[in-house]
Amino acid sequence: MSLCQKRVADGATVIWTPAPTAEADYDPQLAISTATILPNQRGESMSATPLRKLYRSIGKNLAQDKRTCNEMIAGLKRSAEGNLASMFAESLEINSAFDGIAQPFLNATSSKARKKLTSGSRGDNRIVYLLSERETVAVINGPRGYAFRYVGHQVPPFRQEGVGRPRSGAGGIDYTAVAGKTPVLGEIKRSGDKNAFFAFVQLLTYLSEMATPNQVMRATKHKEFGVPLKDPQQFDLHVLLGDLNKRSATLGLIEPTRQLAELFRERLGRQHGRLLGKTLCLEMNSAAFAESPDSTLGCLWVA
Repeated sequence: MSLCQKRVADGATVIWTPAPTAEADYDPQLAISTATILPNQRGESMSATPLRKLYRSIGKNLAQDKRTCNEMIAGLKRSAEGNLASMFAESLEINSAFDGIAQPFLNATSSKARKKLTSGSRGDNRIVYLLSERETVAVINGPRGYAFRYVGHQVPPFRQEGVGRPRSGAGGIDYTAVAGKTPVLGEIKRSGDKNAFFAFVQLLTYLSEMATPNQVMRATKHKEFGVPLKDPQQFDLHVLLGDLNKRSATLGLIEPTRQLAELFRERLGRQHGRLLGKTLCLEMNSAAFAESPDSTLGCLWVA
């Protein structure tokens, strides 16, 4: 492949990298070298990491997602070059260059501009609203005594003050929470939405963006999770499947995603394994949850 350099306005720093290949030629099992563009003067993150590239390549076709998930499982089993664990390590290293410690994840203006969560909220926001209304949410059929408390929603890991006005669903972690003193990153997938595999890759992408030393310090300084964090900081991950259609073909990816999550943990190694807490696949029937006095979610698997 030829090398290329791309000029970006606003003072962004660009690193020489191989020229990108066509989307159709993307092989998730190969080590991915992508253009690494550090934050520009407006504070915008413009990094394209291996995990970000993987995330953008999936979620378009269920059959392709199943093949990619199986390829990822096979790659981890044989410790192939460019497997999911090595993609995470490379992405984490790239993201470590970002320094937004001085500013919160959402400034006051952006937070105020956000559409309020209400009982009339729809889609993912309805599920987030239901979580936000409960003091704590307990998980049944999961880790013994596991419960979490909602903290926030649509948190953009790299956005800084003066950059855009985030819209609901326009980007960011679906919800953040704390389980005891452990911060939680949560992704919601509803009936007819993307699948568990897609959500897991999203969560790994966000973990690689939130677990860097600078981001942990930033989260602590601005009380993003309401609890002090330390480096290295462990995060729990939640794949929350809402209002599942029991006839949906997306259900076929729940079990392979569990296998992938377990193998991923095994291959992370001591250094990066310290950043990953529990990964839970949760299920919510929003109508039943709204009507029930019990604040509980079912757990389909834990890795």
